[in-house]
Amino acid sequence: MFVVCERGTKYNNGFLIRAGLDGAPFPTNVWQVNLKETALGGLMRGSTTLVTNAIPARPVGEWSRFRIHVQDASIALDADGSRVWVFKGLDASAGYIGLQAEIKAFEFRNLRIVERSH
Repeated sequence: MFVVCERGTKYNNGFLIRAGLDGAPFPTNVWQVNLKETALGGLMRGSTTLVTNAIPARPVGEWSRFRIHVQDASIALDADGSRVWVFKGLDASAGYIGLQAEIKAFEFRNLRIVERSH
């Protein structure tokens, strides 16, 4: 779970899932929950959008709460307490978590990572 806050307009950020160590500076073909202003809450694999944004942009300075649940080949996104989407088809079984921030300041707080055994 994490909470994000936009500090300006025209931001482009993301939360990377099961990322590899490659990249200069951005890993190729990585899974990403998009935090871009015009695609907030979408799911991408590399530069391909698999789930379009379903969350309207928030006013500058307003916090949003996200929960990403990843288990096996499934990923689900909750935003501000409501389920937004579920996607089944992750092809990366392991990797790193990454925070992407481009162009504008973007704040994360209360970032929690919980690993559960199956």
